[in-house]
Amino acid sequence: MAEHPFLDEPDRFFMEWIPAQLAAHPAYRAQVGRDHAIAQIELSGERGGTWHVTMGDGEVAVARGPHAAPSFTIAMAVDTFRKLREGRIGVPGALLRGKIKARGSFGTLLKVGRNLKHEGS
Repeated sequence: MAEHPFLDEPDRFFMEWIPAQLAAHPAYRAQVGRDHAIAQIELSGERGGTWHVTMGDGEVAVARGPHAAPSFTIAMAVDTFRKLREGRIGVPGALLRGKIKARGSFGTLLKVGRNLKHEGS
């Protein structure tokens, strides 16, 4: 998938860039949509917020706000989000250093994570 211009605008990243990329890459959307899961992302700090991504039946939908029953939740600071997107830090190291907090179904999180690694396929 293409690089995005919204490192300092998480809301635009979730609400504009992700849907545009999914629309442009239907095979990737179907791949990620195989997992029946609801991922909630919570970003703290300036321009932070909460979004959730619903996956299933080959489709993926993004919405603002918390979900009543997410499969898993990932929480981090906006700065950590930016560094991850820039490739300056990796997920395993950020988890080990406590920069990313995860709760909920770790099995589902790992399964979704495996499919996300194949961007642009």
